[in-house]
Amino acid sequence: MAYFKTPAEIFIRLAVDTSGSMVPLSGKFGVTPETALELMHYAEQRSLKPIGFTFHTGSQCLRLDTWENAIKTVGSVWKPAQQDFGVDFLDIGGGFAVPYASTPPFHLEDIATVVHRNVAHYLPGLQRLVLEPGRAIAATAGALLTSVTGIAKRPDGNTWLYIDAGVFSGLFETIDNIRYPVKVVPVPEDSLQSKFLHSIQQQSFSQVDSNGLHTYVLGGQTCDSLDKLFSFTTPKAVLIGDRLLFQNVGAYGYSLESFFNGYSMPVVKIISMNAWS
Repeated sequence: MAYFKTPAEIFIRLAVDTSGSMVPLSGKFGVTPETALELMHYAEQRSLKPIGFTFHTGSQCLRLDTWENAIKTVGSVWKPAQQDFGVDFLDIGGGFAVPYASTPPFHLEDIATVVHRNVAHYLPGLQRLVLEPGRAIAATAGALLTSVTGIAKRPDGNTWLYIDAGVFSGLFETIDNIRYPVKVVPVPEDSLQSKFLHSIQQQSFSQVDSNGLHTYVLGGQTCDSLDKLFSFTTPKAVLIGDRLLFQNVGAYGYSLESFFNGYSMPVVKIISMNAWS
């Protein structure tokens, strides 16, 4: 075993197959197993201590085989790295899926089972296993409450709802085909806003399908054609003034907002629930 002059530890990111991920995150980072071993020798020569590897399956990964194949890739260089450097560390990154409207049922327990089984098989001697569950923790912690500001029957045959948020203000990940669960929150019947809206004539434009559902295309408040969100269905016709609650927007919902076109970013309100009360 080589003597290391400093306690600084490094681990190498491997390029892995990201099939099955909604945001692949491949191509920019990661090296082949052969190059990883060369980099470990390079680091050792500069008094750094190689301890293991990392990979990222891609954000919102929906295929269990992706984790299995990634660990197999690590396994292909694990033995020589252990012999040369005594590696015992693996960071499996993120990619843990959360429940969006566009996501099939997926359970974190299933990922854990696949990871533990393949680590035991391909990475003998592993002592430290690290993960980065950012989206899995943050997504369900945030929601975005918007208001319907306009309704139009467009030439594409669809009924559009225009809201006071969009791609540039809280809903950027719709570009990556993330479809948030949407709940319609009608204006309270006894409110001044409700009385005003009832005093004017509104048309919902939408038609009920055979399942008794209304379908709407959502559009943001800017003039940019990119600011088109997604379609959603609801059993009740939506009117101007109604509010739409977008759920599970905690991951990247606020950090990717901007003042594009001069619109203000959504106001953040933190609601704390005391489990012991």
